[in-house]
Amino acid sequence: MRFAFCLHFKHLFSLAILAFLLLTLPIDAATSQAAGPKAAGQPPMRFILVHHLLCMEDCPGWISAEGRITSDTPAQLRKILKTIGNRKPPIVFRSEGGDVDAAYAMGRMIRKAGLETAVGGTRLKDCPPDDLRCAAAIAKDGTALGNTYSDGAYCFSACPLAFAGGTSRVASQWAFIGVHQITTIYNRVRVSYRIEYKIVNGRRKEISRKEVGRKSAGQSSSTKLGKKASIALMAYLKEMGVDKDLVDHMMSAKPDSIMIVPPAEAIRIGLMTGMLSYSEWPGMPLCAPDAAAEAVCHGHRAVKTSAAEAPVSETPVQNASGGASESLPKTRPMDFLLMSNGNCREECTQWISADGDITPDTPAQLEAILKTLGERKLPIVLQSNGGDMDAAFAMGRMSVLQVWRPRSAERSCRIVQSRTRVAKPAPPKAG
Repeated sequence: MRFAFCLHFKHLFSLAILAFLLLTLPIDAATSQAAGPKAAGQPPMRFILVHHLLCMEDCPGWISAEGRITSDTPAQLRKILKTIGNRKPPIVFRSEGGDVDAAYAMGRMIRKAGLETAVGGTRLKDCPPDDLRCAAAIAKDGTALGNTYSDGAYCFSACPLAFAGGTSRVASQWAFIGVHQITTIYNRVRVSYRIEYKIVNGRRKEISRKEVGRKSAGQSSSTKLGKKASIALMAYLKEMGVDKDLVDHMMSAKPDSIMIVPPAEAIRIGLMTGMLSYSEWPGMPLCAPDAAAEAVCHGHRAVKTSAAEAPVSETPVQNASGGASESLPKTRPMDFLLMSNGNCREECTQWISADGDITPDTPAQLEAILKTLGERKLPIVLQSNGGDMDAAFAMGRMSVLQVWRPRSAERSCRIVQSRTRVAKPAPPKAG
């Protein structure tokens, strides 16, 4: 006799979800407002093509990449890479991390496209302090005007893996790169099937199996790096030119904490290829070997002048104190930075550092930073060899701020130089 019957049963099994990193980052509010992620975590990463506020023509832009890395982020990156075509703007990251496999995919896409990466935040034009990349500042084509900042910017957890894809990888001493253990999440799912059997000669034979429902049955996690995950991580680091010592740093920090990788160590292991100076900002492209001194790029090579090319003065120029003037070093066009004391914790004294030669464009740059200050009146610390006199007149008339001079400066007509010394801030405290 042959017959068939239906049987319902529930089968419990464990389904492993792709590895990703979990992170809670209560960053010290003293760092900066922009540096502290919201309690609920960052929203999914969004990419914006940004041009500098002071840009006039042929300006190097950058891709602002801020937010949590999700499984959808590589598709969003692929979309903007298609938009920029053959252009190669740097990608500026500010992210708390996210999906590891997505970070791998992003890093490979960035390397294939030949793009540079940096750690930094982006502040779009006319956006409020609590929403530095406000939707109102983004044009319909997805572009915006703005500038970047390093102070308190961060690239944590899975973010350094995507960051590693850059052909040049830089950050300043005010930004933070941090790693921790990879957490693999296992979701337990209870699945219900409808199975049909038939009995032939007393033996049961399955005809069909159809899933009719599933229900979550709990979750478990592990920070143990399995063989498959370990092979994938090692292969990716080797592909990106990063030393395997990064894995030791990752394993040294639990998932609820962050191991900050010092810049010198990041450079040693190849996670970073260079460090931005205090007058360079995230989003600047790497200087070409033959870059002009006035080129807007980071990593300018020192200008060497041979004795035969050096200008000769038959009559030494005398300063007001009666001594022969010293030869002045070559500098770049003046830039302005908002500074604060490196050891300051609250009610910090701030000033504007103005370093470099005065050019016809310098008044416009000063006007831009004065606009960002609003009603605040901060001192300006100058270090300059001089430059365009009309521009200097314009700067003097524009500024209602007092100028700081070093106490040891002579009261004379000679150029007074003062240097702003930068210090590394304390790293944020991970919970």
